[in-house]
Amino acid sequence: MAQGIIHLVFTPSLLMSHATDDWWKVARIVGEALAAEWADGIFQAGDLVLAARVIALVESGRLECRGKNPLEMQFSEVRLPNAHVA
Repeated sequence: MAQGIIHLVFTPSLLMSHATDDWWKVARIVGEALAAEWADGIFQAGDLVLAARVIALVESGRLECRGKNPLEMQFSEVRLPNAHVA
């Protein structure tokens, strides 16, 4: 299996590790994931690839989104699901 493919398999956990119960801009989640990759010396996915993975996480129900399109990272926000339930 190619190294890039292995990396993309682990990308959801990388993104999820930066999600919280609070609404955060997609740009922040993606930026923190990119910074973590940079610190680890692994930089194989760009911001649009990670934003596309955020869309997949939203569609699978692992994240909630508010905003029109997570690819518009500065205008959309995500959080962990059921964060509003006390």
